[in-house]
Amino acid sequence: MSSDIEIKNSVFGNLSITVRAYSVEIEIEGIPKDGWTDGIEVVGVSFNPKDKEDREAIKNLIWHLQHQLEIHKEKEE
Repeated sequence: MSSDIEIKNSVFGNLSITVRAYSVEIEIEGIPKDGWTDGIEVVGVSFNPKDKEDREAIKNLIWHLQHQLEIHKEKEE
């Protein structure tokens, strides 16, 4: 089982997440390599769901994102 999810596509780069049975990968494509004109680079991180520290890192990321969404939602109301 695998899912590719494009999260954000902008002038500065594309953020995508790939969720697999054995990993969660987050990639950002479009970061300028060695300055602004020397090509584009892909930067990513992979989390292993079998690894306790990686699971905690994913939970921490999710918690912080949810927290920010709630703070900004409250400001709209």
